[in-house]
Amino acid sequence: MGKSEQMDESISTKYKESLLQDENSSSRTKRKLRLIICLVTLFSLIVAAIISASIILKQETESKSLSFNPTDAIRNVCDVISDDPDSCFDSIAALSDAVIPSLLWSKNRDKINLSRIFILSLYASRIELENVASSIEKAISEEHMIDTKSVGVLRNCQGMVKFSLKQLNESEMSLGIDPDEKILGINKLVWDLQRWIGEAMGQVQRCIDLLDDIPSTVKAEIKEKSYAAQQNMKNSIGLLQKINDIFDLFYPKIGSALGSLFWEFEYGLNVWLFCSGSISKLGEKYRRFTFLGSRIRGYSVYFWRAVYFLAVFAFPEKLSNPNCISMESINLVKGYGKVNPSEDPSSFPNPRAAHKRRLTIALSLTLFLTLLICVFVGAFIHASNSDDHTPSPSSNSADSLKIVCAVTQHPGSCFDSISSLNSTSPKPDPEQFLNLSLQATVRELTNISSLPKTLISKINHPGTVSALKDCISLFDDALSQLNQSAELLNVGTGESTLTVMKVKNMQTWVSAAMTDQDTCLEGLDEMGSPLLGEVKARVQKAKEYMSNTLAILSNMPNLLKKFGISMH
Repeated sequence: MGKSEQMDESISTKYKESLLQDENSSSRTKRKLRLIICLVTLFSLIVAAIISASIILKQETESKSLSFNPTDAIRNVCDVISDDPDSCFDSIAALSDAVIPSLLWSKNRDKINLSRIFILSLYASRIELENVASSIEKAISEEHMIDTKSVGVLRNCQGMVKFSLKQLNESEMSLGIDPDEKILGINKLVWDLQRWIGEAMGQVQRCIDLLDDIPSTVKAEIKEKSYAAQQNMKNSIGLLQKINDIFDLFYPKIGSALGSLFWEFEYGLNVWLFCSGSISKLGEKYRRFTFLGSRIRGYSVYFWRAVYFLAVFAFPEKLSNPNCISMESINLVKGYGKVNPSEDPSSFPNPRAAHKRRLTIALSLTLFLTLLICVFVGAFIHASNSDDHTPSPSSNSADSLKIVCAVTQHPGSCFDSISSLNSTSPKPDPEQFLNLSLQATVRELTNISSLPKTLISKINHPGTVSALKDCISLFDDALSQLNQSAELLNVGTGESTLTVMKVKNMQTWVSAAMTDQDTCLEGLDEMGSPLLGEVKARVQKAKEYMSNTLAILSNMPNLLKKFGISMH
């Protein structure tokens, strides 16, 4: 009897130990299942939050864009570019109602872009210039009411206004009727536009100066219209000079990590689709042996569906192409996601084998989560690094000079002319290089200013002599314009060397100096002068130096930004 009791007690103990072991195993299984479910849920929340934030960020970015509100767009642009924003707005907005429906808005009728606003500012300038030309023509036709000298002045003004109209037409032709919204991002085109409009402004200013010599009854109307045309052209140049700031109004930059992830998310999404397919396949493989496998498969499919539909909403243009989605991903939606009711938990295999499988699945999920996080971090780093590929300026004077001269059309002559004067430069920055470029230009133009007088004494060709005499006054005027610019750079201690207004004035004067040289050559050409080739060769270097100086001025805001300097 004693032995029987001992056997019963031993069996009871083993049974209790077995129950305890099963209970512990079941407890561990439940804990691991809860852990895996928590991981999947957390991961789902992270990705859903990223996608939702990206969608919200995209909608918020578009709502801040001025492209969908032409009136606000014109108003904001004028506030940035003009010292008289009200007149700027009136001149452009008046044209937007008449010109945009008939000429520009062939598509995207509810939107306006920066290129279209610029075109309208050019139209406004041209219309005012045409009014000036009409007033001059009217005054000349009434020459019986004015003296001969005044008629001569008006004819000179007429030629200057025609030249200005020609430059504005050149600007309009370079853009076309309905320009692409990003065309003003082309640096060379922006530089050409600034040069053409600057030359037109210079000619109008010369006309205004000449009008001081004629009776006030004649010049009042012409001057008023000339000032209006000049203001419109100044608005156009201001838009070009602040092109980067104005681009931000139309295309706000997304500086946050979520913004970077939004633009780079497509790659991360494709990785997720592939990995979710792999997880579902893993669950499918073990569904007959483990209830846990079917649960993991179900959760992964539900999660995939949520990600996919969110992504379709966020990226409709990307996911409309069936090639973007793998066939395995399509099969997930069609064939997976339901738990087989025949899977009986009582059919679980050995707990140790199930534990290994659960551990494998948990590790797979962890690796997958790590992989996707790495993809997003990599996408963010890529987006951050791609924002600006411009090398930072070196403290070395030669390297800094190369960066500055890279914005010109003649970087070789720019580097040579400035470096020859830069032996004792205390600070290698754009302002100093601008000063040296201007000095080199003045020196070169001074060297050739006596050329017309020298050639007059050597030739007996009436037309050439007349044209060379004009060149003398034109060269003197060009030197005067350049010296005015140089004076702006001579400032006292503590005073700002460059301001926005100074840069605008210098651009106008340097452009006018370039126009003077071109006018000299055109005069020789019209007279059929045999000296045209010689004069053109002699002034070529001065033209390049002026072109370099004007290019540095036009790009001064961006250059200062590269060197960590702000303009006042």
